[in-house]
Amino acid sequence: MVARTWGAWVAPCPFSGFSLFSMQPSARFRDCYGSPSKNSGVGMNRNKREILVELLVLQAQAGDPRAIGSLASIFQAELLAYSFRLLADSHEACDAVQDSWLSVIQGIGKLKDPASFRVWIFRIVHNKSMNHLRKKVRDRNEAKELLQSRPLTIEHRELGPNDELENLHKLINELPPTDRGTLTLFYENCLSIREIAIVTNTSDSAVKSRLFHIRQRIKEKLIIFERDNDGKL
Repeated sequence: MVARTWGAWVAPCPFSGFSLFSMQPSARFRDCYGSPSKNSGVGMNRNKREILVELLVLQAQAGDPRAIGSLASIFQAELLAYSFRLLADSHEACDAVQDSWLSVIQGIGKLKDPASFRVWIFRIVHNKSMNHLRKKVRDRNEAKELLQSRPLTIEHRELGPNDELENLHKLINELPPTDRGTLTLFYENCLSIREIAIVTNTSDSAVKSRLFHIRQRIKEKLIIFERDNDGKL
């Protein structure tokens, strides 16, 4: 019953021309959930949002299909943003998140603690996205073998002198997918070190170390970029 009607519960993928760091907020997600969208539930007070999510999880576990739709309206945007940070492809991110919601519908009855839903769904999206990423790498390697005699050329837009923010985003986008994902979980989704460790299936110390080294790498790249551009970021 659950799997048969799941597609009707989850909002269609809202991507169109989405660029890697275009989804506003942060400032550690407006200090953990101030602002965004009218109907997403994200702008409400954190405690109210957590209570709402727990109630919706209980309703979904009791078999109410509307509860899954409501959970999707709350989480869809941030899940898509996170998946996109890992995959850098809007269609792949949509597929990964839709696959994740199917897993949620099939497995939500087994979730023991409704309060852990947010970390649980992020972990599902992380795993689905990483599966897509691994497949993408395999496909890319196969294509590389087939096209060795035909070098690919990729056009890069020249950045103008006033593109400071875009330059910073470019530096971040050049990080490995797992590093981009960790930054997103910490700064945009406001997850704790412990929660990020659960989502990414690593230890707390590994997350702390990764964040430290990411910051160091960005700082080093900024120094080089400023030097090469006469002090202009």
